[in-house]
Amino acid sequence: MENNTKYASNGAIEMIRVRDFYANITRDIEIERSPNLFLPDDWTKGFAQGLKNVFKSIPGFYNSTVLEIGVGTGINMAGLLSLPCPPARFIGTDISQEAINASSALALRERWNVTLSQSDLLCNVSDDILANVDYIVGCIPQVPAPASINLMDIDNFAHYYESKGTHWDDIGLALNAALLQQAAERAPHAAIILNLSGRPGIKCLQRLFIENRYKKPFICNVTMVKQHHGTSLAAFAVMENNGRDAFEFFEDKDGKIPICASAAEQRRLDGKDVYHYVYVLIGVPLV
Repeated sequence: MENNTKYASNGAIEMIRVRDFYANITRDIEIERSPNLFLPDDWTKGFAQGLKNVFKSIPGFYNSTVLEIGVGTGINMAGLLSLPCPPARFIGTDISQEAINASSALALRERWNVTLSQSDLLCNVSDDILANVDYIVGCIPQVPAPASINLMDIDNFAHYYESKGTHWDDIGLALNAALLQQAAERAPHAAIILNLSGRPGIKCLQRLFIENRYKKPFICNVTMVKQHHGTSLAAFAVMENNGRDAFEFFEDKDGKIPICASAAEQRRLDGKDVYHYVYVLIGVPLV
């Protein structure tokens, strides 16, 4: 997920146009991007398209309750609530209180009746709320933090997570695995939609759902994105060097020149571009 802060020529913070991500909303909305919060990018566009692909095919979506993990600036909240047939209720959480403050200010300005709270995944979400959730959606970090990364730095929340000590750390998906486990346990009736890096390969992403009590997920959208130059790939290179199958990186945006994680990390250090796929997957719990 890239985090390239954009400023206007006069030094003011640039506004984010929701219509750039949700083209079919009923009216345009602008969001002020705080310097300390994640800037929506190609990951966000792909996720928005995947969410639209899912929800436009659901006749009763306007009666549903959506819970977003990692609400951030509120870009998906704004997009979904501004659709011609928005969900009946929106709930958002974020590990960053600053993100909750920003999205709450947006909701207040737009007069949206939403529920927003600080939470690490579903930890602070009540059972009463989860009992009525129809869809859990999220795009959360997928790179285990190297020892050199300070996770107390708010900017790192968008890129890294603290190692969970499970085998899913080996492919950067332990935080998503933890979310799936919590959701399967506490909201077993809710479908879950995740925005996932294709670096480990689609078969690994499908196994992530299956091994955490979900049916084989359906692909809602696929996007090729440029790897953020500031995000270290050293952990992936170490995994490959320890015998893990190669991760999926590419030299080119067309995906015709595959490279391993070590080569991708070297290109990153040399200031060269690296690309990978991002998948939006929806999983339905096993019942």
